[in-house]
Amino acid sequence: MAWTYAYPGSEQGSGNPVNFYTWRTMRGLVQMRLTDVSIAGGARWHSALYHINLITASGKVLCDTNIQKEWGVTPAFKSLCFISPATSVRMQVTAQVYTTVPVYNWWSSELRWDNSQA
Repeated sequence: MAWTYAYPGSEQGSGNPVNFYTWRTMRGLVQMRLTDVSIAGGARWHSALYHINLITASGKVLCDTNIQKEWGVTPAFKSLCFISPATSVRMQVTAQVYTTVPVYNWWSSELRWDNSQA
């Protein structure tokens, strides 16, 4: 496999979609994992679920899935979708991070795709 990597990250409120307008041309298997999630004051959170969309310039959603993270554990990569042929996409992320209520959060991730597969 010939993985190409990107490292998206942001800060956002829970339940508020964040649109990224960095366009990447992807093809093949697309995978992602969260590498860090934190909230104000470094408090422990109970659950972190992120809804990921990869969207074309025409607005077509190619990937529509969730990735999760547990406290203190770096998860394995999760397959988001398979893109063929090569397509320019942007990402939209909606975070759901909770203590006992939704909280503002910071996150980082690894996004990869295998251009050799398509």
